[in-house]
Amino acid sequence: MDRRTFLSASAAAAFGATPALSWTYGLDLNARLGANAQFLTLCDALIAADLGGLLSQSGPYTVFAPNLAAFDHVGQRELARLMTPALRPTLRRILSYHIVPGEFGAFELIGRRRSLPTLAGPMLPVDGTGGSLRVGTAFVGEAGLSATNGVIHQINRVLRPA
Repeated sequence: MDRRTFLSASAAAAFGATPALSWTYGLDLNARLGANAQFLTLCDALIAADLGGLLSQSGPYTVFAPNLAAFDHVGQRELARLMTPALRPTLRRILSYHIVPGEFGAFELIGRRRSLPTLAGPMLPVDGTGGSLRVGTAFVGEAGLSATNGVIHQINRVLRPA
């Protein structure tokens, strides 16, 4: 699935017969990410890693989604290198580390320390104590973006599995 198909499918889902007050109602994770400008680079990376279709499946999943600023920290040259076919397995592992099977809303994470299993394998440390919500080395910005098959938490860093 290329970016244009991904975005047009997302837009079609977003602007279909949905209530005016909640235009993202009824979107799966894939469409919800595609409908938010903060996740355009993430959408490109998911497509390059052949993970674009995963987030349309039933799930549920929790996605710790790096925003545009998070990818700026990676750098354009490194990101372009990771998106090459030769490094697809590496990119896939990095992005799979941001996806947790099951749905973990903000209320389940705030005030606690947990380790969540990721699709990449290694556990993801989540610290909701101390007045903020941290996931690995990242801070959660916007939390609890609902989708039909899970939830998205926006983070400010691209996480790397150990």
